[in-house]
Amino acid sequence: MASKRLRALAAGEQEQPKMDMSPMIDMVFLLLIFFMVTSRLIVIRQDKSVQPSVALESKPLAEARGRIVINLLQNGTIKDISGKVITLTDVENLCRTRKEQNQVAGLQTKLHLRADRRTDMREVKKVVTAGANAGVADVVFATFRVNKYQD
Repeated sequence: MASKRLRALAAGEQEQPKMDMSPMIDMVFLLLIFFMVTSRLIVIRQDKSVQPSVALESKPLAEARGRIVINLLQNGTIKDISGKVITLTDVENLCRTRKEQNQVAGLQTKLHLRADRRTDMREVKKVVTAGANAGVADVVFATFRVNKYQD
């Protein structure tokens, strides 16, 4: 038995074929959801109480994977990425653990130090030394980039 459309074509009636776009739209939404779910956002949480130094020659963050973010407040308090107060021993243990994980993943480990601009340099040196004791020798200092020095 011929379908209604075939009988109409055989009878000579010309019906313009129409394309149904609903499967195409469904597929686009499925792809959109797939890419949203599978993509990884690389976000470095910033502690609002840390005001990094200003640098004219700073560069934007190119690769955040493999970085160990440590926040160093003006009073010498050290915080991890979750905002928890930690000690220098904790920094060393964190660096050692993350370095091992990054080696397995094939990532280069760097200590990302977000020190307040008013922090005593001796405190910065203590955190960098703790990272170096754990085998993390690369240190990235967070800075603001501006055209003029601001206070």
